Amino acid sequence: MFSQGTIDSSSACQSNCIFRGLILVVSLAKEISAIFSNVLSVELGVQQRCSDMQLIDEASILSSLQEDGRGGIICNVQLDENKKPLLALIKTNNYNEAIHIVLVGCGQSDIDSRYESETKDNKRISGLAKSWKRLKCKYIHDIPNLSELMDLDDDGTPSQVCICSRVKELVDKLTVASNALPSQDTRPGLLVFFPGIPGCGKSSLCGNSNIQEVLTKKCSKIWDSRNNNLASIETPFKDRQIIVFEGDKIEGKYWPHILKRRLEQSSSVTITDKNSTPNAWDIIKEVSEKSKAVPLPILPDATALSTTM
Repeated sequence: MFSQGTIDSSSACQSNCIFRGLILVVSLAKEISAIFSNVLSVELGVQQRCSDMQLIDEASILSSLQEDGRGGIICNVQLDENKKPLLALIKTNNYNEAIHIVLVGCGQSDIDSRYESETKDNKRISGLAKSWKRLKCKYIHDIPNLSELMDLDDDGTPSQVCICSRVKELVDKLTVASNALPSQDTRPGLLVFFPGIPGCGKSSLCGNSNIQEVLTKKCSKIWDSRNNNLASIETPFKDRQIIVFEGDKIEGKYWPHILKRRLEQSSSVTITDKNSTPNAWDIIKEVSEKSKAVPLPILPDATALSTTM
């Protein structure tokens, strides 16, 4: 499956997602942004949903850009939520091209109907609405009046979204922006890890200057779960980037760093120069699934074990 550029269906979400990137649906109330997020999720085929903006990080945005059917995240946000982490992502990591903001019912008339005019709360919310509109991201779509989108009850409570021309226009613009993103190599990558014990030759293999030839020789066959047998691999590493990550040289937590780098180059051969004890196997599984990698354990043979003290 690795050599053919495919991966077992059990390891990846088989959705019909047509959108890549992060959409933040912002409204005066969480329940309103949640209702409209549901509509966009259906219209764009987005399966990944989030209701806590504080959980959005680099890995989330990189995951939303994948072209394997899992891409695209919609997060419903209340206008006055803390957006400092989002600002950091936009300013320091250049993810603004992947972020889209949809303001729903954040116009002055809707603010005035919820907060009494000239009060501190009214001025604070009005200022926050303006600050959202000034963010530098790929696309900001402002639908100022909630009545343009939703049927309202007698007390002003939204009941359902009308799939009107404004919604269709928004979906079309988001789709165009998504399609304009650079294409990715959609082939699955390889995550090489070492579940053995220290002294079994891990550093020697990872430090080999001709690592591509070594891997091609040693990994001439790989288990194909589709056909339940060993499949031959013909020059599987010829046009893939091989990246070695030495555990002692990674700042911060090791496996979250590996996930981020794999999402940036998901078709690469990632070699983790680190002893992977059993307590790390679950996170290795998670990294493999999220970054569409085939996990490949390197096990020591009897010769290596016999010389290990």
